[in-house]
Amino acid sequence: MDKTEKIVLDDDDDCDRHRRDKCNKKCCRTIIVKGPRGDPGRRGCRGKIGPTGDTGSTGPKGDTCNTGATGPTGPDGKRGAQGDTGPTGADGRRGAQGDTGPTGADGGRGAQGDTGMTGDTGPTGATGPSIRISSVRRIINSPGRGTLQFPSGAFNLTASISGAGGGGAATSTDPGCGSGGAGGWFENIQLQDGPLSVGYSVGAKGPGGAGTGPGGNGGDTFIIPVAGSEYRAGGGFGGIENKTGGLGGFIQTTPAILINTVTSSPGTKGGDGGTNIGDNGQNGDDVLFRNNGGVGGIGDGTNLGGGGGGGASYFAPGGNGGNSNSSGSSATNGAGGGGSGGISSTRVNGGDGGDGYLEIKYLLFT
Repeated sequence: MDKTEKIVLDDDDDCDRHRRDKCNKKCCRTIIVKGPRGDPGRRGCRGKIGPTGDTGSTGPKGDTCNTGATGPTGPDGKRGAQGDTGPTGADGRRGAQGDTGPTGADGGRGAQGDTGMTGDTGPTGATGPSIRISSVRRIINSPGRGTLQFPSGAFNLTASISGAGGGGAATSTDPGCGSGGAGGWFENIQLQDGPLSVGYSVGAKGPGGAGTGPGGNGGDTFIIPVAGSEYRAGGGFGGIENKTGGLGGFIQTTPAILINTVTSSPGTKGGDGGTNIGDNGQNGDDVLFRNNGGVGGIGDGTNLGGGGGGGASYFAPGGNGGNSNSSGSSATNGAGGGGSGGISSTRVNGGDGGDGYLEIKYLLFT
């Protein structure tokens, strides 16, 4: 033999390879001596296919072939988790302006700002037209009727009136005589603005008794601001001989509701005369906060009484009563005349009442 070879079979794999080498020896640890290669024999029948052997190691990468046609798109895979937000991109181009939206609600008022600086004084304006307002007052205290004419532009027209006062009585005996009562009155009757015509009448005074007898009654004073309306102040009553003073005059309006629109009052009463035992006469009644009644005359303290004082008018005090053996004093502007004092032999008279009174006031642009 040219060569010997020692073969050691360690496991089944080596045994299989040994069989492929046509070794009929039992697979075990056997030493085989290999002889010279003989001539090839005839090819035997194919044996049964053995079990698949282990996968061999990956061979080297072959040459790249031409790319085949693209296969159909597979179904979408599951959505992966959201990635981190990328950086903000550059501003896009400004789009066209949209329509104006509705006006929003007013906001709250802000705090007041600081006062600004005073500006320069402007030039003096042109002198305007001169306007003057004159105050006009007119008094009528003489008896009679008439119409008052007020010019255009006259405004704040008012009228005040009083009836005439009654006269004081006279006597030829011991007791003092009663005085006359005052006329009723209205103050600040509101008239229409001019031009305007107002009818009126001023009452006559009541005369005092002459020598002996009662005093006369005063006449009424009235105005007619518009047709169908009238303010009337009645005259006071005359005093009575030997004591009693006359009552004051009434007030009346047409329609009656007008009486609530002005200040007014019936006239005051005249004072009574003193008795025949020498008493003083009584004072006439006052118009509170305006005028006093006449002061009663002084009696002689034994037989002859003093005359009563006349009632006060809203526009004048009453006439004073006469002392014993003296005449009573006359009055003005609707007040009552004083009564005479008692007498022993001298002839005395009662004082006259005051004539009625009308006062008109208004303003006028001139």
